[in-house]
Amino acid sequence: MVMMAGMDDHERKIVMEFCHLLEKSKQLFNGLRDLPQYGHKQWQAYFGRTFDIYTKLWKFQQQH
Repeated sequence: MVMMAGMDDHERKIVMEFCHLLEKSKQLFNGLRDLPQYGHKQWQAYFGRTFDIYTKLWKFQQQH
């Protein structure tokens, strides 16, 4: 992580948290996309988790 060399600890933590939220949101969205389209109620819980992480990511972007 060469880009982080000039950052202080607080900035580094912000970038790391953003990257974590972004990666998690991508994983959850891809999992939601790959669920069967019909016949399963499995998507509801997955949708809730995906929506929650996207909400956290959005709030994080607004704060920083």
